[in-house]
Amino acid sequence: MKRRKNPFPGVNTVEDRHGKLRHRLRRTIRGRTVDTYLPGAFGSTEFRQAYEEAIEGTRVATLRAKPGTLSYLIASYLESSGYRNLSMATFRDKARRLDWIREAIGKARLSEIQPRHVEKLMAKKGGLVAGNRLKKDLGQLFRFAAKHHGFAGQNPAVLADANKVRSKGLHT
Repeated sequence: MKRRKNPFPGVNTVEDRHGKLRHRLRRTIRGRTVDTYLPGAFGSTEFRQAYEEAIEGTRVATLRAKPGTLSYLIASYLESSGYRNLSMATFRDKARRLDWIREAIGKARLSEIQPRHVEKLMAKKGGLVAGNRLKKDLGQLFRFAAKHHGFAGQNPAVLADANKVRSKGLHT
């Protein structure tokens, strides 16, 4: 018996740990590596459309935020290869933290953010370690802005004071 040819080259269907079937496209096309999960049932119109977009690279990110705002910067960072190459756990956690930042001060312009604003946001976060994590994430965002968007201002996260965390060490 002859095997039928896969109509979607590069797509593998696997069962995840929850018992759900997932379709993953992994393929190199004209020097561009495509690695993404495809939505919908195998062969459905939604699946076919997502497959074609991934193959042809027509999927263009639409950034709805105003350029120069923190929200625009976060959306741009979430579309960057530096973010997409993170491990899955870091990918999810960082997205959650960046969404919190976007909700809190997303409309603020990059040039208007001062170290005192970063410190107030760190205090608003809740815990000392969470505040320091926020400071680190904002620092990464401003470095990304300087590298990819030509932001020439100072990085307010670097100038903000970190929270001093007093711990009793690790219990053995």
